[in-house]
Amino acid sequence: MDSREVSYPAGRVILKEGESSFVFHLILDGTVGILKNQKQIAKLGKGDFFGEMGILTGNQRSADVVTIEPTRILAMTSWEFKAFLKANPLVSFEMLRALASRLSKADQIVAE
Repeated sequence: MDSREVSYPAGRVILKEGESSFVFHLILDGTVGILKNQKQIAKLGKGDFFGEMGILTGNQRSADVVTIEPTRILAMTSWEFKAFLKANPLVSFEMLRALASRLSKADQIVAE
């Protein structure tokens, strides 16, 4: 399965809200900020991932992703990502758990 490692300096925009979504990203090292309307709504680090929602829903990117510090990422195209999930059901389960946690946090923010 092809995937590639990509390194970004601090302050680099990796993804822009509204763009087409066809790449999944796994953070190997570093930290990124998730920005909505130029406001940071989340911070992700080593072992976290992003880009999955657009691939799974077919929708455009829902937020900007910007590196906070130098960051190394494993990037995987949507077709590689889907094949990987089919071949690794435990990864799918862990991803569902992470997405449920994110949804719960978002619900708490909205309720405040």
